[in-house]
Amino acid sequence: MRPDSALTDAEFIAMVGVMDEVGRRAAQAAIEHSQRAEVRDLAQALLRSHTRSTEQIINAASIAGLAPPIGVSSAGARDTLSLIEGTAPERFDLVWVRDRTAAYVRARAIMMRCMDECTVESVRAAADAVLRTIEEDLRNCYAVGHSLEQEEGDRIQEDIDVPAR
Repeated sequence: MRPDSALTDAEFIAMVGVMDEVGRRAAQAAIEHSQRAEVRDLAQALLRSHTRSTEQIINAASIAGLAPPIGVSSAGARDTLSLIEGTAPERFDLVWVRDRTAAYVRARAIMMRCMDECTVESVRAAADAVLRTIEEDLRNCYAVGHSLEQEEGDRIQEDIDVPAR
């Protein structure tokens, strides 16, 4: 897809397939590697969202007579997963939440673009439904991220505070 061209329904379906597969794999990594319950809970919720999104997109593709989405095929997606999976344990939660937040911001823009540019009603309707889920998940990512960043900031402050004499 060229940046100056309209997003086609088939391109959108393929993009969502990659996003959902990366999202599921990233969520699974957090479930397995996170040190915090709030991050594991968020990962479980995102895993459910990506599974539901894929079901909606497969249904929309079927109605439209388009090929269903396939899994991870882009180098960027594989790089994202490598970054998450290769993060040091003590930094994993914050890196993971920041990555997922950025991914959801990008996904939100893609859903909105499809709603404007896709031509098949079932595909636009699926983009709208997935957008509502993305917005809820994004709010949850921001909340957990804020909590982690506050904790990280507190820890950094403790490291630089000079004890009273």
